[in-house]
Amino acid sequence: MTKRLVDVDDATLAKAMEALGTATLEDTVNEALRFVVGKREEAKKRPWEKLSAKGPPRPGMARP
Repeated sequence: MTKRLVDVDDATLAKAMEALGTATLEDTVNEALRFVVGKREEAKKRPWEKLSAKGPPRPGMARP
């Protein structure tokens, strides 16, 4: 494992720690990275779906 020196937004870190149920900065960053990689791998298994904030389109509904 490599040590890194980064600036972290304290408010966002606190929200991430709560959301992920982690207690330390290290655990939070590592869990968040695993989460993002997992989402990417999941998306690769379903190339017909794109990750989007809007979610998947409903049947019969076209996106603008």
